Amino acid sequence: MPTTSPSGWWVDGAAEKAETAVMKDLLGYVEGKYRVSKERAGRAVAGHSMGAYGALNLALRHPAMFCAASIVSPAIYDPLPPETSASRKAPPFVRDGKFDPELWKALNYPPNLERYKAQPLRVPMWIASGDHDFLGIAVMAANLYWKVLAVQPKLAEFRVMDGDHDWMFFRDALPDGLLYIDRMCARAG
Repeated sequence: MPTTSPSGWWVDGAAEKAETAVMKDLLGYVEGKYRVSKERAGRAVAGHSMGAYGALNLALRHPAMFCAASIVSPAIYDPLPPETSASRKAPPFVRDGKFDPELWKALNYPPNLERYKAQPLRVPMWIASGDHDFLGIAVMAANLYWKVLAVQPKLAEFRVMDGDHDWMFFRDALPDGLLYIDRMCARAG
C-alpha cells in the first residue's frame, strides 16, 4: 500500500509517473534491499480511496505481478468524477490547468478491465465500501464488483460494511482485506 504523493493516484498521468515509480522503482528497491519474495504468489496490492483506484488499475494492468488485490472505497467514478471530487484538481488528470475528462476516462479502470479480459491471468479481488460513504463510492464499488465478477466468477468478493469514507472505515476494512489477500496468495503459491 505505497503512497507516491498526496495526489498521485498510482497512474502515469499528465504530471507524474506514479505507476512507473511503484512498478519499477519501488518494487526494484524493495526486492533489492529486503529478503522478500520476487514471485507473484508473494506480492499483492491494496489501497483505499485514491489508493484503491490505483491498486485496482495496477492489478488490471499488471496481473502477472500480483496474487491478489484489496480495493477499499475505490474512487473509480465512471464515467466521470463529480464536480466536488478532489480528482478534478489532481495533477494526473489536469492539462493546461483544467481537468481533462478524456484523460480521466483513459486512465480509469474500464479500458484496463477490457485489456485484462483479453489475457489469461486473473487477480482475485476483495472490494469493500462503507454503506454511508458520503462520496457515493458504494454504488461505484458495486458496479465494479459486477463487472469483475463477470470476468472471474470465483475470484471476486464484495462487502458493504457499516461506515463512511473515513479512516475509521479504512481501519475496520483492512483486516478482512488482508485476510482475503493471504488466502488467495496461499492458493497461488
